[in-house]
Amino acid sequence: MERPRSRPPVRTRFSRWLSLVALAVGLSVLSVPSVAQVQSIGKGTLTLELGRASAPVGGIATQVASPGTDASATAHANAFRFLAGYQFAQYLGVEVGIGRMGTFHSSAPYAGTDVLNAADSLVIIEGDLVGHLPFASRARLNLSVGISDTSLHTTFTTQNGTALALGQTAAETDHRLGATAGLDVEYRLTDVTSVLIGFHAYPHIGSSVLRDSASGTATAIFGGIHFEF
Repeated sequence: MERPRSRPPVRTRFSRWLSLVALAVGLSVLSVPSVAQVQSIGKGTLTLELGRASAPVGGIATQVASPGTDASATAHANAFRFLAGYQFAQYLGVEVGIGRMGTFHSSAPYAGTDVLNAADSLVIIEGDLVGHLPFASRARLNLSVGISDTSLHTTFTTQNGTALALGQTAAETDHRLGATAGLDVEYRLTDVTSVLIGFHAYPHIGSSVLRDSASGTATAIFGGIHFEF
């Protein structure tokens, strides 16, 4: 009687998968020089992006407002990024910049008769390594990874004033150092000007310790304009 064949160990399957990914990336890199592009090496850059952000600040923590809502609920707000950079190699550059997401609004009941309102805004300072992958004569993918310093500012205000003084306010700012990653599709209009659209994530915002702060990943879809000089 023939024994059933055993499946390869998980580590072996993972190694094979990793080898296939590495092969695909290597072939992609080798194909990059075949796309004729306007040269960007040695140029400074400025980028301005506007977009729509999502962040886990749509609820007020139950420790603050009872019964409250889930502090990880998602809220949405407008956002922007402004970056300056330098392309030091044919397919690599660096960027530093500042961005803001907000203001996010939320509310929750308190002590049965009162209402707490919260307004959150997120300020981001980031530094990125950017890889440029041309896929057409005037188009390329920009892959960015880096570090970010995020500042989540939350302001609470009271509304009804029965259990709490009407108009009472409390503010808190939570700083965290984390990572950032993004992907933009860029289309060059002239030798100087490009337009782009992309997705960026900031996975380490807020605080998991402070009782009146949400924590998690903030994301945004951006569209903007890019200059090289």
